[in-house]
Amino acid sequence: MLSTLIGFEAAALKNNGINYYFMVNHEMTIKGLQIDCSFAPLSPDVTGFAEIFAYGFLLEKEPQFPPGGKESFFTVPNDPAFLNGKVFPPKGIAFKGGGVYRGGLFGMILKEWMPRGCNKICCNKLGLKASIGNWIVFHADHMGAGPVDFELQAVLTYNPH
Repeated sequence: MLSTLIGFEAAALKNNGINYYFMVNHEMTIKGLQIDCSFAPLSPDVTGFAEIFAYGFLLEKEPQFPPGGKESFFTVPNDPAFLNGKVFPPKGIAFKGGGVYRGGLFGMILKEWMPRGCNKICCNKLGLKASIGNWIVFHADHMGAGPVDFELQAVLTYNPH
């Protein structure tokens, strides 16, 4: 088994997001992924609620982003193994959306009342086959008080084929 370190930092996130993505160059089975994410305000004057939504996917082709550069979300295929997602929100609760997507590597939400920062660690055991030409995508988006500095460090373990 081999491992690789992946990391990036994004400064000045404020109600926007960023993607870091790269192509798989060898056949492999992804065995595990350990993620460490954190964010912190860029100024002691930043107060209020802040949220970072971070996730990663293994995609069959390079991600496509909306034109215009204002949004950083990319299209993720629904997983055909699961059908008809339903929700029953009790009275007074607003449901904001959901989905069941193929190729998920991790997903985490970091929430904090600023000026404090937030840190979270996630470890996933996987067994995903990655083929040459697949893409691994890490995404993070921010909502709320900011701007913030965001960092993600990951250790991906894999068996080459």
